[in-house]
Amino acid sequence: MVIVMIMKNEKKKLEKVNFNMKNYTKFVYLTFILLLTYPIFASSALADTNLVANPGFEIGSTIPMNWTLLSQNGNTPIWDIVSHSGSKSIKISISTTTNTISGYPISDLITVQPLTNYTVSAWGKTNGAGGTNMPTARVVELDSNKNYLRQTNLPVFSSGTM
Repeated sequence: MVIVMIMKNEKKKLEKVNFNMKNYTKFVYLTFILLLTYPIFASSALADTNLVANPGFEIGSTIPMNWTLLSQNGNTPIWDIVSHSGSKSIKISISTTTNTISGYPISDLITVQPLTNYTVSAWGKTNGAGGTNMPTARVVELDSNKNYLRQTNLPVFSSGTM
């Protein structure tokens, strides 16, 4: 009789341990799932954060704040009222169809983190674009000392009117 009682008590202890072990296992599993999905949730929250100051060219008095309009080959971009959304844009015009590299807008420097992916997007409108130098958005990478590393041309525009 004593042996049976011990076994019953041991069984009760084991059941209690198993019950706690199930809860612990569920907790560990849920924690693991949250840790796996946290970067997805965090990156989607960051995806809505625009790192470019004044990305729509809306703010400024004579030129868009946080942008420089660089002249090249006698061509200077202008601040214009035609836009995709909002009320402003940058207009780059070349009056002929010669192969000329135009002036362009340059944003303030954007600080980024190493080993991090970023998404770049741009809206543009072309009117009679031609020549061998297609309209493009450019991303220039600099090192921590602001020395040129590389330039990536994003061919988001086509020739003609788009």
